Amino acid sequence: MIPSLDSLIGITNFCTSFEGIGGKIRENLEDFVVEEVLWEDLEFSREPSNYMVFKLRKRGIDTLHAIKKGSKMIKGRLYFLGMKDARALTTQYVYTENKRQIKYNFSNLLFTLEFFGYTERPLRKEDLKGNFFHVSIKDFNAKIDEAFDKINLALKEKRLLNFFGYQRFGSKRPISHLIGREMVKRNFKEALNLLLCYSYPYEDLKTREIREICSKGDYERALKDMNSKMDLEMMVIKKLLKGSSPIDIFRTFPLKLRRLFVQAYQSYLFNLTLSEALEKKLNFQNFEEGELVLSLNKRFSKPFPYKDGIKNNVLLPLMPLIGYSYRSRNTKFDELISKVMNREGIRERDFFIDELQEASVPGDFRIPILLGEDFKYYLLEDKLQLSFFLYRGSYATMLLRELMKPSDPYLAGF
Repeated sequence: MIPSLDSLIGITNFCTSFEGIGGKIRENLEDFVVEEVLWEDLEFSREPSNYMVFKLRKRGIDTLHAIKKGSKMIKGRLYFLGMKDARALTTQYVYTENKRQIKYNFSNLLFTLEFFGYTERPLRKEDLKGNFFHVSIKDFNAKIDEAFDKINLALKEKRLLNFFGYQRFGSKRPISHLIGREMVKRNFKEALNLLLCYSYPYEDLKTREIREICSKGDYERALKDMNSKMDLEMMVIKKLLKGSSPIDIFRTFPLKLRRLFVQAYQSYLFNLTLSEALEKKLNFQNFEEGELVLSLNKRFSKPFPYKDGIKNNVLLPLMPLIGYSYRSRNTKFDELISKVMNREGIRERDFFIDELQEASVPGDFRIPILLGEDFKYYLLEDKLQLSFFLYRGSYATMLLRELMKPSDPYLAGF
């Protein structure tokens, strides 16, 4: 049975058929450790240059909030390469323009900024090779050897699919893509209504009560009951009480957050399309003429159209992420994408949001296969200890989902 949370984010099947080992992750923050890995050819200097790079080590706080607080600390704008979950111990690279700060290291109870080096140019997402994970699983069943053999074989044969993970949408309240859908459809008032009122069973009782008050339009009462964890909702209500329009309110959100909602909807459509491909048992290694591919070498190559006769130097397929620049190439993926878009009642042009152009997304391509290596495990007392590396864009929770097959991902720590 597919958990309801999976269905809500567009995942309707598993890639493997063996019985999962069950269990729970993230009983403590130390049970889920993530460290970014940069490509080996990057060079850093101790001599001052155009940009300063820091290692951001955090616990119990999400990347956006850590970046916001860290930027205030250094009195400059910090940029990051990848989002990292709040429910983990994480290490990631961030950078800022060199303002010749005297103090290089900063810290508080939730995170530290440790100076790493200087670079001549800003870091790009393409500089991020991937992430190394250390994960502990508790309360698993005893049948682990067979499960690990099958997961390793599926990784080797590239049969695990690269779904966007729970954190892309919000595992406690999977709503980001729903807000993004309304933005794409120009229903900005409904998008704000979802942000304020949409409730999910795993939120605490007090928060659910506040959302119920919001749904009745009693914003002043709801505002009195809110705490700092609902900072975005507090800001929205204050703006609404002052008579601001929904579009004007969205413009006060951080730019990354505005785009994040639309990108989450984009991710949902990708998951739906990939689920369709899985159900139809598409062969991802059977390339068609004109289909975009790339090769896995020292770094990923630039995408290029496949032609019959090209030698397969570890070629990888690319599947479109729908955006305003999406154009059908009449490949096996485009047929599925058309089906999903018709079902959703959208067109590619809808992703250019005239009223909120900065939140528009052009579309992109994504490897539909989960790429990982060095998957190892050992037992330590009552916990199963995992370590593995995943290339940029692959989610550890999607690998763990296949291994554990939780009946309730949220209660299992996802």
